[in-house]
Amino acid sequence: MSIVKKTRRVNSEELRNLGFSEDLVREAVLREQRGLLAIEPPADLVERTIQACADLFSEQDKSVAASTEMSLESANYFSRVCQFMPAAVGVRDISLAFQAAAAAAQCQVLGEWPGRLADSLGFAISERKSPLVVLENHNLTSPAWWEDNEEFQKIHMACDRLNDFVISTGIERSVRLVVLRPSIFDYRSEEIDAIGDLMREATSDIWWVPVSRAPQYAHQDVVVIGSEKVMRLRMKPESPPDAFRAIEYSEDIKLATLLRREINKEISSFGTPIKIHGRLQPGFAQAIHQPNGIKLALESVIEERSLAKACDW
Repeated sequence: MSIVKKTRRVNSEELRNLGFSEDLVREAVLREQRGLLAIEPPADLVERTIQACADLFSEQDKSVAASTEMSLESANYFSRVCQFMPAAVGVRDISLAFQAAAAAAQCQVLGEWPGRLADSLGFAISERKSPLVVLENHNLTSPAWWEDNEEFQKIHMACDRLNDFVISTGIERSVRLVVLRPSIFDYRSEEIDAIGDLMREATSDIWWVPVSRAPQYAHQDVVVIGSEKVMRLRMKPESPPDAFRAIEYSEDIKLATLLRREINKEISSFGTPIKIHGRLQPGFAQAIHQPNGIKLALESVIEERSLAKACDW
């Protein structure tokens, strides 16, 4: 029985739609004309190519990891490229798949939960929307944990890596709605100091809301990853390790879509903007430089009164 070989042809228009430059399209056509596409590639071509690239990445190619001291795991990097390629092809910019894969690989080396946050980048690329929608509940977790606990710090670092990517590509940065405690007297001084530090350092857009305006979220902490996955905490943990043990992880697309929509609605309805597009909002920008400024800022939102009337600056 004779085997009929499939004739390979260059589809120039399809290559352009995928985002390839005219120079690369012309090169592909030229190779077809020279008969190079008729040559059968070796069966192990993909494996050999990945290994060759892995050797390059073991030397930490600066074009991929110029802004980080963390080494990228090559196998994880290339699997992430494949993961994000459909979204990048959809917006006709395949370079985004490689940039997103680098950001994701940086998150992956931080641990399991930071790595899962990176799954949001395909959604961010295709929809041009925030990779993460976070509802942080001070009634469940302590703001001080973000400074005191290594695992919480890694989550914070992963969020920064994702925001670095989306900001550099013109995509909306992650959003964070913080549900405050019922009274300013429910916060310890070290927690108020930590909130001030988080305000200064945050790369996400931040809103605050009094718990009285978000009763449905009084007993849960939520991270919506893209539009497909959710991390939820629905109990008050005694410590950071307890918090991570209690996380409920779901890949329920309907739940993720619902929570993303509801949290965004809560933001637009009752949220007080604290930091938008990397800038602290009027009043709050002054508060971080004033004695008791953060305390007064928190109190103004909790009691739903003007920050300007509560302060003399």
